[in-house]
Amino acid sequence: MVGELVTVVLNDVTVVDRARLGNYVSRIASQKPRKEGALIDPNDFPDPVRLRGPIQLQSHGSEIRWRNVFIREIGSDEANAWPAADEQGFLRLDNGRDLSNWQGAVDSYEVRDGCIVCKPGCGGDLLSREEFGDMILRFEFRLPPAGNSGIAIRTPPSGRSASEGLEIQVLDDEGYIAKTGRPLKDYQYHGSICHCVGAKRGYLRPAGQWNTQEIRVEGQRVRVTLNGTRILDADLDKVDRSKLSVVPKGLERRSGHIGFAGHNDPVEFQNVRVKRLP
Repeated sequence: MVGELVTVVLNDVTVVDRARLGNYVSRIASQKPRKEGALIDPNDFPDPVRLRGPIQLQSHGSEIRWRNVFIREIGSDEANAWPAADEQGFLRLDNGRDLSNWQGAVDSYEVRDGCIVCKPGCGGDLLSREEFGDMILRFEFRLPPAGNSGIAIRTPPSGRSASEGLEIQVLDDEGYIAKTGRPLKDYQYHGSICHCVGAKRGYLRPAGQWNTQEIRVEGQRVRVTLNGTRILDADLDKVDRSKLSVVPKGLERRSGHIGFAGHNDPVEFQNVRVKRLP
């Protein structure tokens, strides 16, 4: 099990391959009738299974026996490399040497040890040279304590992602709260769509460890998967624009540039690749 993805090998035969394990309790709770007049949640899907918890041996009334029960915890580095996802059709955007594939706030970023890093005290959007519509974006990132950054999608070349496009939050939630002493709004937690939709919480690894993330955009549906667990599955058409303090223009855009939205902290990104969807 990595994140919520489960593989089962029975008598040397793989009978379940990277299937999402649903949260049964959350699924039942989500089926309760919505109160009249309640706002529609654009990220309305059951909470994922917990990041950590006990292992249980369960019976449903009949006799069953177990023996030779072993367990091994999978470390973050191994988890990042497993399970190997289908990479067919993906284009690598970072080259580990320079920023020749990028435009925008190039002077605010550098390549360090093969990673794209925002320079301390600098910021702005580092954007791809090409535009992308429906696509899958995969990458790895590492946050310093209280680190703050973002992923820009549907952003015009001269615009700011959080207002002119869309920004997916990249943030050390707990570290940022401890450093600033201020609570976060729902849409500010890691994986959220800034100003618009909050993501599920509790699936980010501690600062200093590498995380893997996938952002899938198909029409008005945006899905974010963090370390093998889906934390956001939002329908942008369900976002109540009248309730937003800032209405990003990316809510209505269907394409734009993708990249990094730096906020003064040296957040590292590597293995950045993208695949266009039909």
